[in-house]
Amino acid sequence: MTEYISSLRKLVGHAPILQCGASVILINSKGELLLQKRCDNGCWGLHGGSVELNEVVEDAAKRELFEETGLTAHRLELFGVFSGVELHYIYPNGDEVSNVDITYLCREYTGELNPSKMEVNELRFFAPKELPDNISPPQQKVLKEYLRLYAGAGKQAREVTIVPYERKYHDDMLFCYLSAKDAIGSYAPEQYSKPTLREDLLNIEHSYIERDDVFYLAIGECDRVVGMVGTHTVSPTDLWLKRLFIKPELKGKGIGGELLAAIERYAVAKGATTIHTRFAYWYREAAAFYLAKGFIEVERDEHLIHMIKRLEVLQ
Repeated sequence: MTEYISSLRKLVGHAPILQCGASVILINSKGELLLQKRCDNGCWGLHGGSVELNEVVEDAAKRELFEETGLTAHRLELFGVFSGVELHYIYPNGDEVSNVDITYLCREYTGELNPSKMEVNELRFFAPKELPDNISPPQQKVLKEYLRLYAGAGKQAREVTIVPYERKYHDDMLFCYLSAKDAIGSYAPEQYSKPTLREDLLNIEHSYIERDDVFYLAIGECDRVVGMVGTHTVSPTDLWLKRLFIKPELKGKGIGGELLAAIERYAVAKGATTIHTRFAYWYREAAAFYLAKGFIEVERDEHLIHMIKRLEVLQ
């Protein structure tokens, strides 16, 4: 409990208060989440706590992470702001709160696990699809959203086949692309919201195959295109992802992950060591997807975010 909340409780007792908190979803190189088993309610949860008066929220998240786990965050990425009835909670001691939780992702950190004896019974990494059942109630909404965006939790993986581009799929591929772009337009500022066809998609053979690059399609039910991805090689060690799109109604079912895995196998076999991607800053789902797949941000300007993933090259 922060000094501010402690002093407030002396005035109001257990009465409900609005509580602003900062929490951290910490992910290791395997994509596993670090959770703590709380001392107060015996449930598993994230690392975080209340923000002090005049404290920068990101600083509060870093402070709480260090105090509870012994780990130092070197970079945080805003995941989301959560509030509402799902975050209302009565602690075992009777304190009642309506939480507003600002949640960050952390992949870059150092230190050794050293759980706070006052607050944490145990620290453990969990695979996203193997999280414990007894998640602390006010953090269930946060983790549910994380799993929806990062792991497709609760959604059965759709049966798809990843195949190299074939001309017979061209028209269907364009329909898939336009539907995906139209859905993404709902996130975009008004001047970017209309879907447009790109010249490279009109002639895949010339734009990709003849360049010694690849273009893969995800083929689902009824032999229909449900996703796509291509590459542009810029050096013997670097290639860029191009046109990674999934039919909007099928997002979160593992299709994007299968397409990316196919590109990574191709890149490793080719001897590439780095995969690059770039997308608009307002496309939040892309940021969530690539971070979950091991990409890190290396550059950002007014409009675009540049991420990379380092690969292990075959010997």
